[in-house]
Amino acid sequence: MTEAPHLVSRAVLKTLLYADIFDFPLTPREIHHYLIQCHATMAVVEAQLQALAASAYVEECNGQVAIAGRSQLFEVRHERTRRSAQLWPLARHWGTRLAALPFVRMVGVTGALAVSNVGARPDIDFLLVTAPDRLWLCRALAIALVKTAAMQGVQLCPNYLVTMRRLRFQEHNLFTAHDLTQMVPLYGESAYRSMWEQNAWRKSFLPQANSPLTPPRFVQLSPKLQCFKIWTERALAGRVGARLEVWEQQRKARKLYRQAPAGEVGRSDGLVFDSDVCKGHFGGHGQRTLQAYQTRLQHHGLEEGTEYAYRH
Repeated sequence: MTEAPHLVSRAVLKTLLYADIFDFPLTPREIHHYLIQCHATMAVVEAQLQALAASAYVEECNGQVAIAGRSQLFEVRHERTRRSAQLWPLARHWGTRLAALPFVRMVGVTGALAVSNVGARPDIDFLLVTAPDRLWLCRALAIALVKTAAMQGVQLCPNYLVTMRRLRFQEHNLFTAHDLTQMVPLYGESAYRSMWEQNAWRKSFLPQANSPLTPPRFVQLSPKLQCFKIWTERALAGRVGARLEVWEQQRKARKLYRQAPAGEVGRSDGLVFDSDVCKGHFGGHGQRTLQAYQTRLQHHGLEEGTEYAYRH
C-alpha cells in the first residue's frame, strides 16, 4: 500500500540523509528498496525524486541521487566502487577460509564492503555464526586467520560472532536493520535464512527490504577444506573442545573487558561478551551513526522523535 505523496517525499529525504552519513549517494532503485518506514511503488518514488530535484532538495547525476549541496559524493561513490571491486576477491578468498573453520555455520560480509562503499581504510568486516558452545573457540581460530591475512597486507575484521541460539539480534534500530539487510552472505545459506526470518522486526524500519538487494555470493569449500572442517569438528566436539571453549571465553572476555572504554560494556550497540555473543564494536559506531542521523533530520525539519529512540 503506497503512502500519501508528501509522506513518500519525506521518506525519500530520510533515506538519502541516512546514506549521506556514509557519503553514499543512492540510485532510485536503492532508495525504493531502503525507503525508511514507508511503503511506495517505484513509480511513486521516481515521481517524488523528480519533484524534489525540481525544488532543489536533491541533486542527480548519472543515475544517482544525493542531498542538495553534496554533489561531490558522486565521484566519491565512483572511486569507492572501484576500490570495493578490487577487495571482493580477497573477501571471498578469506571468507572461504573462515567458513572452513570448525563449527562455523555462516560467514557474512558486513560494513562498507557489503554495499561497495570502501573508503581509505580497506578492511573487510565479517559476521560469523557458530555452533552453540563453540563461539570462543571459533573466534580464536578466526583471529589466527586474521593474523595470517595481515602478514599478506589484508585487514580482516570478524568483529561480530553469534551462535545458532542467538540469531535474533537484541538491538532493534535503523542501524542494525540496515546492517542485516545489506549483509552479503558467503557461506551458510540455511543459517542465513534463519537469521533473516528471526529478525522480522527489521520491517518496522525498512518495510520494503523484503529480500537482499545485493545477491548472495556463496562460496564452495574444496574437498580438502571440507575434510579439514569435518575432522577438526570431530576432534573438538567432546570434552577437550568444551574445556578449551570455557578456558578461552574466560581468558579472552576478561582481556576484552579490560580494554573496553568505560560505559560501553553491555550496551547493545557496542560490546557484548558472553557464551552466545562476541560483539567487539569498540567506539559505539551504531550509536554515533543514529545520533548523526537524528541531527540531520533536525537540520532538515524532519525530526519526529522516533527514528533514533524507536525500540521493540
